[in-house]
Amino acid sequence: MFLRLVTLEHWLRCTVFRRIRRSARVYIALAANTLDESEPVAWEFAMDKNATNWNYEVWFGPSSDWVRYFGEYTFLVDCIFENAKSATVSVISRPQLFLIRHAIELGYKANIIELEKLSGLSSQLNFKGAKAHSLQGLHQDFDRHFQEVAKKYDLTQEVTLEYDKLYGVLSKLKNVFQELDELSYALRYPVKNDGKTPSIEKTIKLNMMEVYRLYETAKIFLKYTTNVVMEFAPENYKEA
Repeated sequence: MFLRLVTLEHWLRCTVFRRIRRSARVYIALAANTLDESEPVAWEFAMDKNATNWNYEVWFGPSSDWVRYFGEYTFLVDCIFENAKSATVSVISRPQLFLIRHAIELGYKANIIELEKLSGLSSQLNFKGAKAHSLQGLHQDFDRHFQEVAKKYDLTQEVTLEYDKLYGVLSKLKNVFQELDELSYALRYPVKNDGKTPSIEKTIKLNMMEVYRLYETAKIFLKYTTNVVMEFAPENYKEA
């Protein structure tokens, strides 16, 4: 079940990014006011009516849609990786890793909020203080709700086994950030709150592509877990 959804996600992403890869240089050139009219592909795209008539107005208002936030951050992470060369990825490693970490945090919270409607357990989410951004706590709370739902609605062995595999991948990604940036601070600022102590106090070597591969699986896992659960308890979910 999870594997079918993974395939669908990859197909959608490849379709979208064919267009994004083609236009990446145009966006950069427009932002820097260096668009070269002699560059036929770039200029043709920039002058295309469908491109220039895009709606750049964005409306912001009261919203508690965690899934929307999660989706926008994961989309941005994918955009950066799909369009950056290997050397560029290493240069922007801190903001890129922060975006991945923040996306995963949003994914945890989005799932916990939905799963608790079925589990009947009280959520352990914190929205203020240092623990508000702890992936370790979110990781455990996410699993706690899922395991309760699995027992309560008799999820099949196929689903629970696949969950265990994907949860293992998510654990590996969580562990990366547990060591690098436990409380979502080190990737944003070079020093701690005292203004002197380095945020990252020891040397840590990471392969950005390996992190991204973990993220790709974790992203799909967090995106579709509630959909899988809803197949076993749709009526209860709607009433919750």
